[in-house]
Amino acid sequence: MFEELAAAGLPSTRRAVLHAQFANAAHLAGDQARALEQITSARGLLGPDPAPAASAQIDVIGVYIELGRQNPGRLEAAAELAERAVKAAAQAGLPIVTCDALQLLGYLIRDRDEEQADRLYEEARQIAERNELPIFRIYSEVFLSRALCLRTGRTGELEEARDSALGIGALPLAYEAGYHLALQQLQRGDFKSGQRELDESLRTALRLRLGRVVPFLRLGQAIRPAHQGNRGQMEEALATLTAEDLSAPGIRPASYGLARAICSLLEEDLERANQEFAQAIALDLDNPTMIDFGKQGLMLLVGVLEGRNGWQHYVDVAGRSASKTRWNRQFAQFAHAVLLGRDGDVVGANAAAGEALEAAEIYPLGRHLALRLVIEAAFESGWGEPVVWAREAEDYFQANNIPAVASACRGMLRSMGAPVRQRRTGDEDVPPSLRKLGITVRELEVGRLLAQRIPNKGIAKRLHISPRTVEKHVANLLTKTGQHDRDAFASYAAKEFG
Repeated sequence: MFEELAAAGLPSTRRAVLHAQFANAAHLAGDQARALEQITSARGLLGPDPAPAASAQIDVIGVYIELGRQNPGRLEAAAELAERAVKAAAQAGLPIVTCDALQLLGYLIRDRDEEQADRLYEEARQIAERNELPIFRIYSEVFLSRALCLRTGRTGELEEARDSALGIGALPLAYEAGYHLALQQLQRGDFKSGQRELDESLRTALRLRLGRVVPFLRLGQAIRPAHQGNRGQMEEALATLTAEDLSAPGIRPASYGLARAICSLLEEDLERANQEFAQAIALDLDNPTMIDFGKQGLMLLVGVLEGRNGWQHYVDVAGRSASKTRWNRQFAQFAHAVLLGRDGDVVGANAAAGEALEAAEIYPLGRHLALRLVIEAAFESGWGEPVVWAREAEDYFQANNIPAVASACRGMLRSMGAPVRQRRTGDEDVPPSLRKLGITVRELEVGRLLAQRIPNKGIAKRLHISPRTVEKHVANLLTKTGQHDRDAFASYAAKEFG
């Protein structure tokens, strides 16, 4: 076809735009190889000094194609194209292309400069209003309200923008906003509402074939049980992610950083959480994403506590806009407090901890997980209220059926010489079949870790008890269950100790 158009005398600029439109159609259909082939042909026809109108249209389409590639440099390449498209579209007087390019550029720079990103979104919104382009106006409103939601935790504006998107039929945009609202509900501990939002949205997205949002909604269904420490349900939800879902930028690193690693922390398995954080970062390095998967928040705090991250890393991360979202801020400020405490700046550490606690007010899991993580560092360096925090965290995790962390908090209270509330006076937490064997609550905790084939030293560290005490519990468990060694017990406990 293109050969016939050339023979008929159609100018090369017109043919270049047609190639770009074919590239866009191939991209939307998921044919990335064809999209790259067509956009390359389009650029080849433009020549060294292209007309601004054609250049802008081709570069905007090129941004979308670049973002769909598996390439470590794709974000930088896409940002360069978007910036070039903004200038060319404005020069050519193309309001639709200008709005599109401004919004793309805002999306691509928001991690490093959120204020500039918001200015770009606002500029696109004003252009859309002047030129009566409702779809682009609503896109800008969603982007602006999402940024406000992430920064402050406020959801009202994003809910209104989502409803506007639904009203004009911008369904992918509306359900992307719905995912962010559901994630806020999960982070606030409203698991029922968050799950309902995810379920309803996923059913609709599948029915309407809104393939762009399906991976995020499925990921959300794994994040919910992960934040409740329910590994079984989390793994079931992760198993629903298809190969196509996992190829979407950001899904794989987020499945490690937002789901698996948090679940591991709620099981007091720091070694496994660190491995999962490392996997998330490796995946992101291979194919960078704009999706927040914890790198600027929880990963920073854990890295500081483990000694991997020092002042330079903290300063680098704290300078990025992503570390200033309210969810990330609670962890980033506690990381700041730990570093200040190590330097002997107790006043500074207390101030940073105060900022962390202020950010954490609306996030019960985030608050108490952060407290559990920093208690020992605060006690050792003499800042904060480690005993008060340990009691508060123990109450929260006990009430929310996350026994491993509750037990760790009790262990830390003992190590700080503080009185510990006795939680094991009853045996209601022990399954009836094990209760008949005389298994105690503490033996249940040890048995569950034995089922994972964790050695005594690892069990002692997790439960904050001595290895000698663990040995006694192991001996009692083998006797009471009639198992002759640890391997036999592990196989037995995998079923019986749940």
